[in-house]
Amino acid sequence: MSSSTLRPVGGPRPRWSGGATSFLLICVILAVGAFEALWFGVVTDTGLAVVDPAVVAWMVDHRSAGPVIAARVVSDVGAPAVTVTAALVVLGWWAVRRAWPAVVSGGIGLGLLIAVDVWAKSLVARPRPPLGWHAVAVPGYSFPSGHAMLSLGIVLLIGRLVHRQGLLSSGRGPRWAVGATTGALLLAVGTSRLVLGVHYPSDVLAGWLLAVLVVAAVALVETAWTRGALS
Repeated sequence: MSSSTLRPVGGPRPRWSGGATSFLLICVILAVGAFEALWFGVVTDTGLAVVDPAVVAWMVDHRSAGPVIAARVVSDVGAPAVTVTAALVVLGWWAVRRAWPAVVSGGIGLGLLIAVDVWAKSLVARPRPPLGWHAVAVPGYSFPSGHAMLSLGIVLLIGRLVHRQGLLSSGRGPRWAVGATTGALLLAVGTSRLVLGVHYPSDVLAGWLLAVLVVAAVALVETAWTRGALS
């Protein structure tokens, strides 16, 4: 095969070091703290929430037909229906290959991402920006951005499992290229929601933070479970 080769499911898996576990714990703590700060700002109209309307208003005032069309395309690519479907396809493929640890962990992580998105929206119940700013029709509440949360969360979830389960190996160069391209696309998805006038900056940031929180928390639980099973 080429430089990208599939490893047997039962093959060697990377061990989690104490440093990796500490990193995940730090991610959880920082994500919780930052999300709480954003949430508090939204419900009390302080912090970033104060400048949210001005930022989106400026983007709406300065947008033209070209950027709006591009934002619609990027937003459609990063839509929850698309990213969740893509994740289910990957999980189904892993199930066919009997990569059950990845299927179970990925299924739990995906379910949590969707549940947390729905829960947070209903809890905060933040109205979207004014309807006159919308360049696309959107239902539901604004905080957090489901596009931002699910696109980043699914990429982190699947990418971590690919590495953790040893399902795919490739050279360092291709990995960096894929990472940079994916990162640019995720940033574009978040930005597109602002250009289209359907989210505030704090909505997008909150979505990214919740994505990091959920995936890091799932990784921590899986690590503890694995260590307990091997001890």
